[in-house]
Amino acid sequence: MLQRRRQARSAPREQGRGGSERRYPEAGGWTFHGDRVALCLRILPLILVAVFAVLNTINDDFVWLTFVLASAPLLVALINGPVVTAVASVVAFSLLGPAATNPTHVEQTGVTLLRLSTIVLLYVLAVFFSWARGRSLRRLTGITEVAEVTQQAIVPDVPRKVGPYRIATFMTTPERGYNLVGGDFFSVGRSRGAVRLVLGDVQGHNMDTIMLTNVLMGAFSERVSDAERLEAVAVRMHERVMAVNRGLDDWDGRFATAVFAELRPDEGTARILACGHPAPLHLGEASWPVELRPLPPLGVSHTLDFSHHTVETAFEKGDMLHFFSDGLVEARNSRGETYPLSEAIAAYLAEGRTRDPEALVSYLSADFTQRGFTISDDVSALSVLFGEGEETPEAEPRLGMPGFSAPSRRSSLSALQVLPAKKGPQNLYLLRASA
Repeated sequence: MLQRRRQARSAPREQGRGGSERRYPEAGGWTFHGDRVALCLRILPLILVAVFAVLNTINDDFVWLTFVLASAPLLVALINGPVVTAVASVVAFSLLGPAATNPTHVEQTGVTLLRLSTIVLLYVLAVFFSWARGRSLRRLTGITEVAEVTQQAIVPDVPRKVGPYRIATFMTTPERGYNLVGGDFFSVGRSRGAVRLVLGDVQGHNMDTIMLTNVLMGAFSERVSDAERLEAVAVRMHERVMAVNRGLDDWDGRFATAVFAELRPDEGTARILACGHPAPLHLGEASWPVELRPLPPLGVSHTLDFSHHTVETAFEKGDMLHFFSDGLVEARNSRGETYPLSEAIAAYLAEGRTRDPEALVSYLSADFTQRGFTISDDVSALSVLFGEGEETPEAEPRLGMPGFSAPSRRSSLSALQVLPAKKGPQNLYLLRASA
């Protein structure tokens, strides 16, 4: 299974079912699968060795090239494995030996032996460090794969169509971060005569974040189909976070922001409830943020009535709702400006583009990159179009290629066990999914 996933991870962008898309941050120079620049870096030291060999056959009096040749295997060790490094070291030493023992270059035999011994020691260390670097990278790759499987198990794919609604989703982790498991989550489910969805953001980027995300996804799946009102779903998720925080003080407690929506096609309305989360944008003839009466984040103790904070807005055929996490609007460019999401969506509508959630998500992704913004937090988005369409049958998620949540794949703590590995580093975890 992991071998298939290694082959599938060659691209930083992964397209899920329908409009589901997930992006991974680039490896920043440690992974060189199919990259032309990396290939050039791999062969450049070998080219130096070959060039020196040719020059040495023409004239062995190029003393200054000796220093270039001596450093070439060290450069090879930075990128290539121990075998290639060892071969480069042997070739370089075979050329350095005659140059170092040339009587015109050295005056004393002791100096010659010292130089050759130093070169041999450096090459042995280069081979060792090349082996150690490869071992560390393999271990890091294994941990990364476990993180991806964890994310996929907790937040599986969202169907492209649910009833008359078309859905597109997007999720990515920070470009310069080391966490592939983020705190963002979303899910969609059916209830009596309505479609309910949630998009949220859990505090942090560690194992506690994974656990709490799993708890929230399970709570949503439990109540999404049978709760009479949308507020009951939010209350259940709030209670779950409060249970996790039981016994902790205010500084150590966990919390999560979330926005809930209940879409009713027969009435042409949408009921929306926000708990510390940014308001979604409504795309009609123009675009505007939905006016909400927000509650505190989930897990923050309060005595407010959830039902008094739900707003209802018209959501007719052809309209769109765009939900997003705060990581999108808090991203900054080199001038310190935040991403103008409302301006970008207004430009999308002004250009007369197709009312399509997948097209909107792709447009925002391209616009974000072209404007030079950098992601410093998890970013997720979910766009919904009220249009014609039939429900897409559920499918199994792709193991290891994290997608987004579908109601048929309910995650709970009993369904996913995160166990410490018996062997290996202490921060490596194994997953065991129950049937």
